[in-house]
Amino acid sequence: VASIERIEIVKGPQSTLYGSDAIGGVMNAVSGEPRFRTFSNIAGYVEGRHSSAGDLANLSAGLDAKVGRFTFQLGGTTRQSENYSVPAGRFGDIDLGDSARVLDTGIEDSTAWASITYAPSRAHTLRLRLNRYRADEAGFGYAPAEQYGATEEAKVRILYPHQSFDRAALSYNGSVQR
Repeated sequence: VASIERIEIVKGPQSTLYGSDAIGGVMNAVSGEPRFRTFSNIAGYVEGRHSSAGDLANLSAGLDAKVGRFTFQLGGTTRQSENYSVPAGRFGDIDLGDSARVLDTGIEDSTAWASITYAPSRAHTLRLRLNRYRADEAGFGYAPAEQYGATEEAKVRILYPHQSFDRAALSYNGSVQR
């Protein structure tokens, strides 16, 4: 989050560019150039989070450095969450007498990225960005029928398979100065 410069929203199917899950659109968080203090050409961050909902643990880190006309950025995030629990109560036609674990709601994934930017002048930049994403099998969640007293044998279980994406992007940004 610390490196995001802008967020782009692309509506409509984007499966060709971003994979089969991009059926309704894509939100793309675009990182900007790092802002260094005047006395240093190195910056970084480490961020950790924990949530009791699903025992979510998240760790992110990044490092930025500037050497002459080159800017280097390196970062990564890892996230792990267990299946979450729902409290006792009535949910539509389902009546839970006790709290229950919702299966297939945990996730374990990681992202790593690197960027090299060359700026021959203030008006021109060339950037190479590499991204890697990995995620274990994850699902929409379900509660086994015996937890809420149902007797039917049918079970609907929707899972995303293991995901592994690599992406490289080369961009040029320039303007004419007068």
